[in-house]
Amino acid sequence: KDNCQEEAQKVPRTYPLGECAANIIGYNSPEYSRAGLEDDLAEQIRGFSVPRTPWEAFRLWNKSDRKGDDVVTTLDATLQSEIFNYMVGYRGAAVVIDIKNGDLLAMVSLPSYDPNNLGIEGYWQRINSDNEAACLLDRSKQGYYPPGSVFKPLIMAACLEEGLARWNDTFHCDKGFWADNYFVSCLGDHGDVTLNEALTYSCNAAFGRLGMAMQMPKIRAWMKKFKLDQKMAFVPGAVRARLPESDTLSAPAEAAIGQADTLVSPLHMARVAAVIARGGVDIEPRLLRGQIRPSAKGLSTVWKCPEGKAERIISSETASLVALSMANVVREGTGMAAQIPGVAVAGKTGSAENPHGATHAWFIGYAPADKPRYAVSVIVENRGGGGVVAAPVAKFILEEALKLKEAAPLPAN
Repeated sequence: KDNCQEEAQKVPRTYPLGECAANIIGYNSPEYSRAGLEDDLAEQIRGFSVPRTPWEAFRLWNKSDRKGDDVVTTLDATLQSEIFNYMVGYRGAAVVIDIKNGDLLAMVSLPSYDPNNLGIEGYWQRINSDNEAACLLDRSKQGYYPPGSVFKPLIMAACLEEGLARWNDTFHCDKGFWADNYFVSCLGDHGDVTLNEALTYSCNAAFGRLGMAMQMPKIRAWMKKFKLDQKMAFVPGAVRARLPESDTLSAPAEAAIGQADTLVSPLHMARVAAVIARGGVDIEPRLLRGQIRPSAKGLSTVWKCPEGKAERIISSETASLVALSMANVVREGTGMAAQIPGVAVAGKTGSAENPHGATHAWFIGYAPADKPRYAVSVIVENRGGGGVVAAPVAKFILEEALKLKEAAPLPAN
């Protein structure tokens, strides 16, 4: 526990955003230790940050009122609060990514808790024992969910890149299809559909057939290519996706529609949407902007988080085709509830079967579709169709994100 209890007693904590950002910020408590960024960045916050000269380190160690550094995140406090308040009553999460640099502007998780209330008798015991609500779990970056149909843009991109399908190739849907001895059901009876139409109207039969053409090694390889299995260096606590391991004959078809044993976080799927929005380029998401140190001369920046390296994942041609289909999803397909007057939106809905209860509602996307600025991922647990439940939430989030102004620069070094 280091000096956590001692430090928390010396410096009582207050959390201005309360429950709106509790799962990201965490807490520092004399009774209950630390969590969130309070734990991940404890050395910087408590005054043990590096680099320090030996003399600075000696003075800080011996000074009873030593002060640590301020750590600046990429979160926009207003956007974070607005999204949280809009989603109150749901269980789920939302993530917003700045497409130009990978900054995480909002990471909302519900249900939450108020770290300012940890001193209230019985409060900790209540939130810690409620396994169903799981208030202490940061669903945005630690929640594991089957992606359902929001996984289809990744599969579509992979098949186009592999030459396994073309945008106007036709697939037959008769309320689904048989993958070996397993019937992959489809909510619609689509008949003959092109790949573009299959994404627009979320045809499981078409994508199940694509999964069978890919097989599991390629599906796993493309998840790795999209970096879903990698650690995010500047998003402390973010989990890696769980790649599908099932080896049943029908597993590729199930995995291609976001089922089987594939598990991802909302952060992973926001990253996928951002890749499509950037024309096939990935930028590693970051939650940290920099570290500021007070001195007699004022504040100075002692560390800046490097921007993620831009890396091409898929060709611009492939990305443009997937993007066009995602725009069709919102214009005329399953995601029409995400439409914003005067702003083109691209996206994909999802309804992920959940072995532990009712279906989860998903939406991933970005706006404006013709000049992407912000990518979003939304999951609402146990609420059914993504087009009905998650898409309107994403609409609100994108509308609010499009009002944002540029963040103020960090102080000079």
